[in-house]
Amino acid sequence: MGKPDHSVIHLPARKEVQFAYSDHSKAKGVFGEYPQTGLREGAQKMALWARAGGAQQSKPFEGVEISRNLPSSWLPLLK
Repeated sequence: MGKPDHSVIHLPARKEVQFAYSDHSKAKGVFGEYPQTGLREGAQKMALWARAGGAQQSKPFEGVEISRNLPSSWLPLLK
């Protein structure tokens, strides 16, 4: 994204799905075939879109009913 001094924060591992498989046949049946976009081109388009929108501030989220076993990165949202 053109920000070499931007630090990356690595959060602790969570217990999430390790293997998932998808089948796009239903989407293709509804929407038809779409041209493929390569990873590099797609990432560049996404970066341009993110830069154009700028940094966003999320609204406070008060909909968490159960706090047990939440990822540590979610805990500040409960305050």
